[in-house]
Amino acid sequence: MSGKKPISILTDQDAAMAKALLSEWPETCHRLCIWHIYQNAAKHLSNAFEKFKNFTKDFGRCIYDYEDEDDFINAWNNMLEKYNLKDNDWLRRLFNIKEQWALVYGRQTFCADITTTQRSESMNSALKKYVSYKYDLLRFFQHFQRLVEDRRYQELKAEFRASQSSPALSFPVEILKHASNIYTPEVFKLFQDELCKAHDCVLKFNGEIGSISKYEVIPHKKYWHHTVTFDSIDNTVLCSCKKYEFAGILCAHALKVLSTRNIKNIPAQYILKRWTKNIKAKSTKSTCNVSSENDSKVEIVRRYRELCRLHTQLATRASESKDAYETAILGLNNTLRDVDACLKKKASQEPTQVISKTTSASKLNEYICIDDDIIKVRGIKTKTKVVGNSKRPKNALEKLTKKKKPRNKEECALLEQVF
Repeated sequence: MSGKKPISILTDQDAAMAKALLSEWPETCHRLCIWHIYQNAAKHLSNAFEKFKNFTKDFGRCIYDYEDEDDFINAWNNMLEKYNLKDNDWLRRLFNIKEQWALVYGRQTFCADITTTQRSESMNSALKKYVSYKYDLLRFFQHFQRLVEDRRYQELKAEFRASQSSPALSFPVEILKHASNIYTPEVFKLFQDELCKAHDCVLKFNGEIGSISKYEVIPHKKYWHHTVTFDSIDNTVLCSCKKYEFAGILCAHALKVLSTRNIKNIPAQYILKRWTKNIKAKSTKSTCNVSSENDSKVEIVRRYRELCRLHTQLATRASESKDAYETAILGLNNTLRDVDACLKKKASQEPTQVISKTTSASKLNEYICIDDDIIKVRGIKTKTKVVGNSKRPKNALEKLTKKKKPRNKEECALLEQVF
């Protein structure tokens, strides 16, 4: 992470981890996994879930729906009174840490629209396909490197597809065309979904003060509204749902207002760099400009890694056509001549600080092994992958509400006669 602390982090309700995070990363927003909260709720509130049909809906609304703190507290108290849960110790403890799980307190902090630790759990599942608890430390890292290489290759293929193709548009509108040119395919799908929802929203104009206009946006088949303000000077649009602050893409309510104001492109201040196609190219330039205070061998490894990644991308793309291949070969030959000239010039000035051209690949690999991000392992036999169930595991609440009805003896006897 290059010394940069995370903006947000999601964990379960582990007290020791919460204490450590507060000590080491006090500026980081620590949030609790909603999936684990539902698991614990099903354990401590099983009677309420089974007895009252609407309890699941009311409990979920307290977690997700409210935008104002007073509305959330009123809804929470009403739920306790409605279902006679005022004396429930678990709910009392949960309310004391409400800032860590209720979205009314967390929407203003970027979390990439993640509310559970499912991403971490899926990584654990992927890791189990490559390694075994029987491995010693050396074998573990050997097979772990295969996982890293496979995922980097999949990422490379996804980047290539994104650069060589355009996603299908649900509507031939300019703002959607703009989104398809800048966003990665997955983020574009999310943006397109929000734009589709915007067409079903009802817009009400609430007045104008100077350059700032205020609107009420009512989603389809909903009884509540979202407040959206728009500044015509710099096309600033702010929504009370805070989806952009939380997820990094504009919400349907903001897009509805932009459409009404005849804004054809996504305002530049709402294009998050991490969701764009060319973020890798920009990050490479910044990495090269950082002055290193580390060992010179680590610097060699870092440069080697960047060059390998860029040349792999070049080979993947240039091999698709003859013209692209010839252009790449010509450019590489010219680059090699320039590099040789640069090294000769530096060798004449500082001969002791230049790596010889005859440095073997095995020696360079020794350097590479000191960087834990890019340990290179060769000759490892591929472990047969076990394809498991990729579906999200059901929480305890879902299991309670979807019990299978057993067949009676008469039904079983009838089935035996038929077959």
